[in-house]
Amino acid sequence: MHRAIHKNLGGTVNALDAWLVLRGLRTFALRMEAHNRNGQAVAEWLLRRPVVTRVHYPGLAVSSQADIFRRQMDHGGSLLSFELAGGAEAACRFLDRINVIVHAVSLGGMESLATRPAMSSHRGMSPEARHRAGVSDSLIRLSVGVEAIEDILADLEQALAG
Repeated sequence: MHRAIHKNLGGTVNALDAWLVLRGLRTFALRMEAHNRNGQAVAEWLLRRPVVTRVHYPGLAVSSQADIFRRQMDHGGSLLSFELAGGAEAACRFLDRINVIVHAVSLGGMESLATRPAMSSHRGMSPEARHRAGVSDSLIRLSVGVEAIEDILADLEQALAG
């Protein structure tokens, strides 16, 4: 198996890829700090919105796993999910209205990205199986990026207002 990987991919990374990795590592701590700070701020902001029925984020004091989180982690990260009052229609309307946040299925880039798991990662499941897995039709998964927090919150505000 290793021989096949070596044959197909090569034994060493090329010079450009190596340079890009080194370049990215120089700002990694700064980017993670921004992701963590923005993720926490967005989760706390969402908790105060009446149209948001649930926020799933380990760094919240109201999280069912807050004790475990405090023992094991220093930061909650940039990935969170939330559910909207109004079901699938509200979730679709939210995704149609976001401007700064990108509607995309990939999560974890430097930019803020949102997706609706019921129509992306969990699309192939029956509605009953999704419900058992905790994936409601109104669930939005959000990867909070490193943009200015004011821009992210303003985009969320106007998208939720619609």
